[in-house]
Amino acid sequence: MIRAALRAHKAYEQMPDGEWMSWDGVAIAIDEYTGVSITGEALRQFVEGVSKKKAPIRHRKLGEEHLQAIISYLCNPDIDALDHGELEEDKPDHHAAIRLLRYLRQELDDDLMKPSTILNGEYYEEIRSQGEIAASRLMLDVNPDVGVILVKEVQEIYGETGASEEVRVWHEDARSRAPRATIESNGWAIATPEDNLLFFMKEEPYLRNHYWSLIAECDFWSTASIDRLVFLRADYPAEMRQNTRAVSERWESLGIHKGVRI
Repeated sequence: MIRAALRAHKAYEQMPDGEWMSWDGVAIAIDEYTGVSITGEALRQFVEGVSKKKAPIRHRKLGEEHLQAIISYLCNPDIDALDHGELEEDKPDHHAAIRLLRYLRQELDDDLMKPSTILNGEYYEEIRSQGEIAASRLMLDVNPDVGVILVKEVQEIYGETGASEEVRVWHEDARSRAPRATIESNGWAIATPEDNLLFFMKEEPYLRNHYWSLIAECDFWSTASIDRLVFLRADYPAEMRQNTRAVSERWESLGIHKGVRI
């Protein structure tokens, strides 16, 4: 976590003269803020590794005084590259979510967006297609202190039975059948300043990625209960034929922007 914060600080911080920071520049700044001297090469080896040719990369270990100086520097309000609370968290996967929240925060926002616990609960979806039933449960658990939503997704695949009832209300004898497949994913979500929910999920056991985003307005800041969420799921981009004018015109009518390399 400390290495990641140092790497990001060096990569995106500029010096007063407009030049990007070097490891020597970071070392000088740490000395100015904390009074503790450390060489730029020691910082580089701590973050990037002693030798990139070795696998796995062997990182330099720092003494306690140097490590505490780095933490003090990164957590300084002027630098704001790390937070003491982050170091005390017992779920390091949340740090990416917290950093994304900070990045999305706008100057006109008073604070980070922290959705209400009203989102807590289990949401159900069922899709019947090509002789199969995909029954999915999405379980949300809001951490109101940091604004991160923990997400668990379980999808069970059944053969079509002809029954009109949803899987969740089948009779016990039908529901007790083992599904053909069970796919479990875990991840987290955040609320954006634009009142959207962005989900980042990893499928077990191979940690394949997929994403959810809210595509219908939902007042998840109110105190009223929420009975429906409408999401768009994505993993790989949709395929489209080259030079298809009809597709191009349709996309433009929907207000979808297409980037062109220049």
